[in-house]
Amino acid sequence: MKKWMLLLVSLFLAATVVLGCTSPEEGKQEEAPAVVDAEKTEVADQEEVVTTEQFPLTITDAVGNEVTLESQPTRIVSLMPSVTETLFAVGAGENVVGRSDWCNYPAEALDVASVGQMEFDLETLLSLEPDLVLAHEGGLYAAGDKLDQVRAAGIPVVVVGNSDLFEEVYGAIDIVAVATGFSENGHRIISDLKASFAEISQRAAEVKGEEKRKVWLEIDPTLWTTGSNTFMHEILETINATNVASGVEGWAQFSEEDVIVLNPDIIVTTYGYYVENPKQQILERAGWDSVSAVQNEQIFDVNADTLSRPGPRLAEGVGQLAKLIYPEVFND
Repeated sequence: MKKWMLLLVSLFLAATVVLGCTSPEEGKQEEAPAVVDAEKTEVADQEEVVTTEQFPLTITDAVGNEVTLESQPTRIVSLMPSVTETLFAVGAGENVVGRSDWCNYPAEALDVASVGQMEFDLETLLSLEPDLVLAHEGGLYAAGDKLDQVRAAGIPVVVVGNSDLFEEVYGAIDIVAVATGFSENGHRIISDLKASFAEISQRAAEVKGEEKRKVWLEIDPTLWTTGSNTFMHEILETINATNVASGVEGWAQFSEEDVIVLNPDIIVTTYGYYVENPKQQILERAGWDSVSAVQNEQIFDVNADTLSRPGPRLAEGVGQLAKLIYPEVFND
């Protein structure tokens, strides 16, 4: 169970082009706060992107809280790995003064003070004197009432939403970029992600008919996987592979008999960082010798961080998975 909870942390993340920023113009601090709704912010058109000139601004975060930021934050605490990756990617890395234990990318993040895990240490966080805390919807239960205590100390807290689909990944990147004053950089990252996915999808369209491969994506050795209506299912769709678990919605646990019946061509695991040699363990499972992926030893472990964290490195994870599933198309 502890291993599964660890994986949930990485899934909720909950990546890495560092771009320039726009300096605020003089006199703008006297303007009324701009209002940004995290659930409605569009990023498709450049003129819709909120820039640093619009501080102070008010953001409606993922749980409906209206948060006013009087000026561009310079001392930021991030409580989720995907948020930390996004901060560094949009150009706000130098302003990050606190992170969670699981925030391990980029390397510079490891030099930042840790405030603990999802149930962060309140005293440590407050001692960092942040002017913005970026929390995550997936970590609210673990945090308990500590975020209310942070707010009571006069520190703005913006909650970034869970990302079940690509569009929600884009929204999470956008709100982090907007809140930190790097919205234009966030817009560029989102555009780059969309372009990368489109290119991968176009190349994957070369795969026709019986060449299309059935994939079992194993999130945990207890046979948890991703069904439909998740961004990991969208990943498989993007590379033109069939998710054998698409008959269920969201995250689900299957029995061994269920997987054997599904008979995937390829098995992809994401837990090699804490389970030694997952491929060999799957090859040795009783009764799995009838599964095509086992017979042909088409079992691969991938970097869970790039594939399961909804952030700027997601295109990297998708590209790596595409090469594993369709090497004849993507390994050129």
